Amino acid sequence: GEAHGTGTALGDPIEVGALAGAILSERQAQLALGGLKANVAHGESTAGMSGLLKLMLGLQEQSAAANAQLRALNPLVQSPDAPVRGIIVHEIMERFIKSVTAEPALLTKSHLLETARTVLEAEAPWPAARVMWLTKIERIADWFIENELHRQSYSTPAAFEKAAKGSHEFPDLGFTLMGFADRIDRTEDGDILIYDYKTGTPPSVAEQKAFDKQLLLEAAMVEEGGFKEIGPAPVAQAAYIGLGSKPVERPAPLEDEPPHEVLAKLHALITSYLSDEQGFTARRMVKTTDFAGDYDQLARFGEWDATTEPTPEDLT
Repeated sequence: GEAHGTGTALGDPIEVGALAGAILSERQAQLALGGLKANVAHGESTAGMSGLLKLMLGLQEQSAAANAQLRALNPLVQSPDAPVRGIIVHEIMERFIKSVTAEPALLTKSHLLETARTVLEAEAPWPAARVMWLTKIERIADWFIENELHRQSYSTPAAFEKAAKGSHEFPDLGFTLMGFADRIDRTEDGDILIYDYKTGTPPSVAEQKAFDKQLLLEAAMVEEGGFKEIGPAPVAQAAYIGLGSKPVERPAPLEDEPPHEVLAKLHALITSYLSDEQGFTARRMVKTTDFAGDYDQLARFGEWDATTEPTPEDLT
């Protein structure tokens, strides 16, 4: 089947529910449902014809195209939640560090707060949230400036999120890992330092070894030359800069998890998932049972729980 696919929490359930009521009540076989917009965006006046052509080709080939750009649904009304706060705080820090890189004399608490006010005024349309978020930044400002003075005493910011885009390809698997680093610094000796801002509590060393591989993978990608703006270079340190109520800088366990081992483990993991025996199990390794996944509704979570044994299903 081919859906209009509005990409909203309001429109999509209505459309899928209507299709289910009209078609699935009369049949037992599975219905493959897709939406062309997920692959090529909105075709405006050609959207309907494009969807019809895709459906005709699918019927001709007896196959259903995957939704290549599947993403979490946007909320009906955006609220000042933790993800939005994180995006805004990242923007504040990027603007602040860029301005300090251009003019070192701006590395002051007053300039940080001025930058925060400017960004919040432009990006946060919630008056109460603006006041609360600015207050939180003010509480950690002294700590951040002190630690930033130390960081910039031995290194210089070299790339930020939009420019700090990296990738690493596993040709034998047809798999490419891509990501953005919040910030990459370089020392006078050419060593690389990777930083990631966290508005909440940064993951512990144990969590990084078991679950949160972000910085470890970024370090491996840098050493393999995956960041074109940086080039291949040794990574001396990677750390989370926690900007929550208890600010902290927490390093990644690079010595315990060296880059070449991290990539080897990722290769083995992807290889396992691509095997016919493994499959893709929803919520396979959640950190806590109350974890809310973006795609739980697609997995029909709630009709089953963590005690349910996975049931293999051939979807080819």
